[in-house]
Amino acid sequence: MTRGSESQRGRRNAPEGQALLWTAVMLPFFLALIGLAIDGAAVFAARRGCQAVADGAARAGAMELDIALYRRSDGDQALLDPALAGRAAVDYLGLRGWPDAAVAAEPHGVTVIAGQTVPLGLMRLFGHGSVRVTAVGYAVPYHGIGDGRGP
Repeated sequence: MTRGSESQRGRRNAPEGQALLWTAVMLPFFLALIGLAIDGAAVFAARRGCQAVADGAARAGAMELDIALYRRSDGDQALLDPALAGRAAVDYLGLRGWPDAAVAAEPHGVTVIAGQTVPLGLMRLFGHGSVRVTAVGYAVPYHGIGDGRGP
């Protein structure tokens, strides 16, 4: 055997070793990227669910007008009854089975803050077990048939 053929054989094995090393080094990066994509989708879906519940509860509360004030003002003042509005929003949350929420009802509108803790899957491998998502829903009473005037 000549010296040239031995060096060619060594060069031929070098790319295989480099590919194995490159794969071993990049594998955690690819797993993190895949985990981020999968868990990110779960977090965005949970956030969308929180927003839907918060908006629905706020709208349910905003339907509870102070009827006596509305009639006394001949339809000019459409303000909420805060007690009824808060109760309607809490009832909505209860029907949806959403325990983690806060409701604030005032005469001009209802604010609902809904939250949820989302457990993560692959991102646990990198030290992130769960993420907290919240959403804020706000609704005001609208009245009138033609133009939907707000307060």
